[in-house]
Amino acid sequence: SAHNNKNTTTTTTHNTMFRPSLLRRTVRSYVTKYTKSHEWVNFDAKTMGITQHAIDELGEITFADFSSVEAGNKVAIGDAVVDVESVKTTSSIYSPVAGVLKAFNEKIQDEPGSVNAEGEKIWFWEYEELNDNNELLSETQYQDYCKSLDEH
Repeated sequence: SAHNNKNTTTTTTHNTMFRPSLLRRTVRSYVTKYTKSHEWVNFDAKTMGITQHAIDELGEITFADFSSVEAGNKVAIGDAVVDVESVKTTSSIYSPVAGVLKAFNEKIQDEPGSVNAEGEKIWFWEYEELNDNNELLSETQYQDYCKSLDEH
């Protein structure tokens, strides 16, 4: 019977352990911020990517070049990190924050079209550490900004 009690305790601990991470997952959208140049940064996952608006502007992405940077590099706000080529144009993707680069999404290098397929969900690179940038917009502010662009 002592053995049974032990099991019960373990289960309870397990549940408590998992609950906070579930809560954190729901809050995740609040820590994503945006730039007026259509990048997003997720402060929870320390990842960045480009918004659907940017993807639509670029069109089908055919090539992504990560060769100008490597993991461990420090970047400042506005530093070009990745160059992408699409059927329409060649464009750089800039760091929305200052930080230290940790990893690059190899899937984008191997299959650049995955950006078009997955849209805003796909991340381009991950930061080892990053600083907030006061110029960044909340999701609502960013949506309002995009609406104002569409009106002009």
